[in-house]
Amino acid sequence: METDIFIFPKQGEALNLLYNQHTRELLYGGAAGGAKTFLGCCWQITERIRIPESRGVIARARAKHLLTTTLQTLFQVAKQMGFISGKHFKYKADAGIIEFINGSTIYLKEIAWLPSDPDYARLGSLEITDAFIDEAAEVTEKASLILASRIRYKIKESGRCAKLLLTANPSRNWLFRRFYEPWKLGILPTERAFVQALLKDNLKADFAQQYAEQLAQLDAISKQRLLHGLWEFDSNALSLFPPQILEKITIAEAKQMVGKGYISADIARFGSDTTVVIRWQDLHIKEIACLEKFSIAQSAEYISNLRRTHHIAANCIVIDADGIGSGVTDILPGSIGFHANRKPEKSGNRLANFQHLKAQCYFKLQELMEANQISISPNAAAAIFHGKTIIDRLNEELECIHRATDVIDGTVNINSKDEQKRILGHSPDLADAVMLRMYFALKPQIFSFN
Repeated sequence: METDIFIFPKQGEALNLLYNQHTRELLYGGAAGGAKTFLGCCWQITERIRIPESRGVIARARAKHLLTTTLQTLFQVAKQMGFISGKHFKYKADAGIIEFINGSTIYLKEIAWLPSDPDYARLGSLEITDAFIDEAAEVTEKASLILASRIRYKIKESGRCAKLLLTANPSRNWLFRRFYEPWKLGILPTERAFVQALLKDNLKADFAQQYAEQLAQLDAISKQRLLHGLWEFDSNALSLFPPQILEKITIAEAKQMVGKGYISADIARFGSDTTVVIRWQDLHIKEIACLEKFSIAQSAEYISNLRRTHHIAANCIVIDADGIGSGVTDILPGSIGFHANRKPEKSGNRLANFQHLKAQCYFKLQELMEANQISISPNAAAAIFHGKTIIDRLNEELECIHRATDVIDGTVNINSKDEQKRILGHSPDLADAVMLRMYFALKPQIFSFN
């Protein structure tokens, strides 16, 4: 069997990590053209042949991209390695599997976040030997963790520990926090590894030169990411809340003892996500309540009690009313029902041409944070929510709010809720609850307590 496989030094570095006894998760990537998908496909084919009756997974967010790009690369790699379709392996398109002559199998899996399957139950029955996630920036951290938990089949026979390979271009999301940033700081745990692969690491000179010329024609953001492999640039380019903005949330007690009281509430469905209720003193967050599995009636009662305890005017309560939150506003007369897709308010905001009210409020939040006008009490900031402090969780959620690139008629917009959930692995409940308060920053109020 003849093979025509040439491995670049950076790919060799990655392969050494894939065969050691301590690296369980490897992120390989950086700029475009680093032969990331080639590496993953080469490794998967090698392992299936090396370990008879073993099971691998090649996964990507969307099946369409998996089949039209990643799978085609796998066929090309197999051909270069001397393997013939129909003789050494068989692709069963209807089942989404590739079977090898020694009984090994590669499963092709779509692992996009789905509202109908937020916990990735569809991966629950898998028992696999290893896995490769291509373009991992497109999937959630939760998807990678659940897929990694399925790696337990024929591990002893593999002669190594369980392995998950991820490939990606720079993106300011969970990959940045889990791999790149700790790697840059020199604190990456031994069970994780990162190999930065740039276009210059591709030793096929003609390809690299031609591809570099193509990438140089891209917009500034894409060029920094894909040509130069800069992970930090992505955050500061499209994110409404890059680190320099998030750092301006002041953690301190309110400067004044008195001030107008407000309540903003993001209401979750019973048993789904989390209802978040925030009590404000002007633009200072006094307290945050994260209510798990609260019914409409329970949420309304909690807000009503909070309002009366702190003498907050009825029309200083804003509630997300696009879902079941409308039921809470019905129970609380005078409260404001917030509808995300409503036309933006007329105001003196520096960006007036918004696609809808929610986008306008998020940009208003950015404006006030940049001006150091948003603060939070130390107790509220330090409270623990799902294993993280409130301030850390809030910052993480705000980081996923980006300026949308797919604008309509030149209007200003933010990325979709589905994309935010895909980045986070959950709904940005805290961020949305903070955003709701901006409704009152856009519109003057006549206050009444009754």
